[in-house]
Amino acid sequence: MDYLAKVKEYQPDADEERVKRLEQRLRLVLSKRDTAAVSAGDPKEVERAAAWVQKACSVSAEAAREAIDGVLEQMKGDRMKSRLVV
Repeated sequence: MDYLAKVKEYQPDADEERVKRLEQRLRLVLSKRDTAAVSAGDPKEVERAAAWVQKACSVSAEAAREAIDGVLEQMKGDRMKSRLVV
């Protein structure tokens, strides 16, 4: 999957280097179909994604959850929500 292109669908000015670093960091998770996507309908999965954002970005739990909720809202039309893009 071309993660940079997918990210740019939602964030046109995304930094290519940051996306590549994120892809490298998540390579093991992204290698498995069942862990590569975030299930927006599963509250535990959404919380897991928010917790990762909180830790990775050093933001509050509220800020992380708002960010995840915002991205999931933007991605509503996508059936498969890539963990890297979310």
